[in-house]
Amino acid sequence: MLLGLLLLFVFLLIIGVPVFYILSSLAVYYIYILDLPLKMIPQRFVAGADSFVLLAVPFFILAGELMNNSGITTRIFDFCSKLVGHIKGGLGHVNILASIIFSGMSGSALADAAGLGLVEVKAMVDAGWHKEDAAAVTVASATIGPIIPPSIPLVIYGVVAEQSIGRLFLGGVIPGLLLGITMMVLVYIIAGRKNFPVQTRASLKSIFSSFISASPALLMPVFILGFIALGITSPTEAGLVAVAYSLILGFFIYKELTLANFMKALNNTVKTTTTIMIIVCAANLLGWVITIQRAADVLATYTLSITENPVLILLAVNLLLIVVGCFMESISALLIFVPLLLPVLTSIGIDPIHFGVVMVLNLMIGLVTPPFGMSVFVMGKVANLSPEIIFRSTLIYYIPLFGTLLLVTLFPSLVTWIPNLLF
Repeated sequence: MLLGLLLLFVFLLIIGVPVFYILSSLAVYYIYILDLPLKMIPQRFVAGADSFVLLAVPFFILAGELMNNSGITTRIFDFCSKLVGHIKGGLGHVNILASIIFSGMSGSALADAAGLGLVEVKAMVDAGWHKEDAAAVTVASATIGPIIPPSIPLVIYGVVAEQSIGRLFLGGVIPGLLLGITMMVLVYIIAGRKNFPVQTRASLKSIFSSFISASPALLMPVFILGFIALGITSPTEAGLVAVAYSLILGFFIYKELTLANFMKALNNTVKTTTTIMIIVCAANLLGWVITIQRAADVLATYTLSITENPVLILLAVNLLLIVVGCFMESISALLIFVPLLLPVLTSIGIDPIHFGVVMVLNLMIGLVTPPFGMSVFVMGKVANLSPEIIFRSTLIYYIPLFGTLLLVTLFPSLVTWIPNLLF
């Protein structure tokens, strides 16, 4: 059953059938041929969204939308520009550093690419960058968003895997910073050959002035992570804190958030959340069918009959997830493959928190990988470039992406050290 299900799933995905229709149709079909009670269809469908933790998803999406409409994004970029714009590589470093800071607020790679990317690409082109180089750096750095907490994919993983969202969030800190640092090293190395323009070194007074202007925005990640680590709020409640803080900054501190922009942010949040949740519901139904058919047990038995080496199995899973990420968006991939893969990996002693961060990192690489890299298509609209040009320009950034993935895979303590220290 499992092999047939996967083959049919891939075939329907390749011919362009929307993910929701694939998941729900396959689930209903197998319920029918297995003669399972039809009343389970609405029950499992509704149960997919019946989770308090999933409230974090619309909260963090709304926080990202508000930041893009309230002056927060612009001030973060300006501060980073003053701080590192003079280093060899110029606005490339600014772009990556801004993504690291922004990722501590929104939790979404697409929010980073669409919101912060709009500011970054324009500033870089105005400074003399080729548009395709600016777009490539922006797309690559946007992958940091869902690794550094908060993270919408890690919330989804935590719900499906029944793992602590707080531990997952903290587990992403070191891998996210490592990803950002390796990207900055690459930009520094290729800056001479690519002739990236460099900004004039800002004075200490200018840096301080920019810091004061951006400091309310820079404090948001501190509040979010601090509240979670200290146990003041749950990750779900931290999402509400992020929304409230964004509203205060937008309406009362920076005074750039208008009622029209607020309504636009709400509208975009409803659309995005609805898309995610309807996929969650359909995937929960299909996941139930897979579970009662004991597909995970079959996969575990088959895998362990080949090898019981945890490193080899995890590397093989990486290859699978990279291929999956080329064709499927991250939320759908998490909902389908976590129930299948996690029992296999936990049976050989792999930490679920470690695997969660590794899996999300794999899927973020998929966002910049052809043929369906969603961040690339978003950036194509932002920069007015064809996806093919952006894909080619982004190839060089696979070096830090895959390098970080390999390090995080081989050294679990890069993920588990902070959660074990604080929990």
